[in-house]
Amino acid sequence: MGVLEAFKKPVAIRPLSKLDHTYVVGSDGTRWECNGANSGGQIIGNAFGDLAISHAIAGVDHKAGIVYGVTGVCHQMANRILSPSGITVKDAAGYFLSVASYQEFGIDELNWISLQENAGQPFSNSYNNGSSPLLDSLEAHRSEILSDNVDTFSAFDSFKNKVRPIRQSQKSLLKSISKQWKLLAVEHAIDYTKRNMGVMEYVTNVNDGATNFVKGVANTISASSASNLMGMPVEESSYFELVELDKMEQN
Repeated sequence: MGVLEAFKKPVAIRPLSKLDHTYVVGSDGTRWECNGANSGGQIIGNAFGDLAISHAIAGVDHKAGIVYGVTGVCHQMANRILSPSGITVKDAAGYFLSVASYQEFGIDELNWISLQENAGQPFSNSYNNGSSPLLDSLEAHRSEILSDNVDTFSAFDSFKNKVRPIRQSQKSLLKSISKQWKLLAVEHAIDYTKRNMGVMEYVTNVNDGATNFVKGVANTISASSASNLMGMPVEESSYFELVELDKMEQN
């Protein structure tokens, strides 16, 4: 056992609106960089957890089984490593967008279950145990979205204390907007994984789609409420960089 600390580090550079980078520090001195910096910023949470499980989940590359920009970003990597402690990086700017895009622990559910099982940690049994190639997992996720087996409102529920009560008519529209974005994002990921799309085109498509999604949310519940969800300004000129090209090129 030990203590796990979650950190966020702002990297916003106008005119781009970049999500906060997140990383994890263990009381044994380990710094899991989660595909980025492992120092600076500020602590956003800490709790006791089994460091051995965190090490097993993180792996030697500290990416915790996440394929950056395809099944998650640093937020999902950090959440997986933090999972023995029960805390997340929910206070990082842009966390709402990353969860709306990749869920809390990444969209490759089979990979996540396998990691937890091998690390000796209890896991969700929403899928059969086992492993699956990335493409199979992405296509399974697409099927789940199409069959409405993915909660398209969970990201909003996580931040309901930060926005005014959402009317039922707004909720229905937000669910539709969220489903459209989730489906578009995974279809881009499938095309990229099949090599039907180059890395630059993929990054552009994902960030364009992410920006349109956030602005669609703002048009539904107001820009100020969307800003509260995002933890960063949502303006007409905003362009949200969910995925960074240089990090994608390191995959």
